[in-house]
This record gives sequence, C-alpha cells and structure tokens, in this order.
Amino acid sequence: MIRQIRSFTFLFLIMFLFGNTGYCFQKDTTVFLRVDSAPQFKYKDSKSTKECVDVFISENIVWPNDADIYAKILVQCIVELDGSLSNFKVIRSVEKTFDKASIDVVKLMPKWTPGIKDSKKVRTQIIIPVVWKLI
Repeated sequence: MIRQIRSFTFLFLIMFLFGNTGYCFQKDTTVFLRVDSAPQFKYKDSKSTKECVDVFISENIVWPNDADIYAKILVQCIVELDGSLSNFKVIRSVEKTFDKASIDVVKLMPKWTPGIKDSKKVRTQIIIPVVWKLI
C-alpha cells in the first residue's frame, strides 16, 4: 500500500512538473500598454525612435501598385522580450493591398529594444504609423 502511494505521488509530481499544464514553465503572456521605458528602435544614424522608424520604412517600403495616394496606415504589434515584433494587426485601414504592404514593411524591421516596467523587460504593444505618399 505504501509503495502504491509513493508511486502515485511520484507520478503526480512528474505530471505536475512536465505535464500539459506547464505550471512551472508557463511563459508570461502579459502585454503592457504603458511602461516605465518605451521600446526603442535604432536604425542607421537617426536619433529618435520615430525618426529611425520613418527612415527604415521609407527605405524598405514597396508600393503595391501605381496609385497616387496619401494615406496613414496604423499597424499595431507587440515588441517581445527579445526585441522581435509579433501579432501584427492593421488598426487604421485604407485598402487591403496597402494594408498588406504596410504589415510587410513592419515585419522587415530589425529587433527593437524591449519596453521596461519595474526594471524588467516586458512585452509591449506599440502602434507604428506607415505613411504612404509620393514625393
């Protein structure tokens, strides 16, 4: 009887630690909107994050057609703990082809410096404006 209890206890412990529940290894999926230090993006010699984003987008944007358009599409995404971007979503749309091209250029961005809250790196939601205009 004692041997069965020990076996059961051992099995329960193994299931708890390595089972599908994953309580010990669960990834924190909290996404912050406000942080102590906002995510930063550095690109070339540009100074501010906004300027770096603008330069990167202007150098990498691919026009989907010959349309003469002025539009500002807003792409929402998450800066992950490692600085990569994920969960892309257009929150201000103009046209599907321009929406897709806007997400495509944001997906090309190199890693960011993640946001900081309470001295820890955290997942942070950001909104990136993609401005379409012919110069």
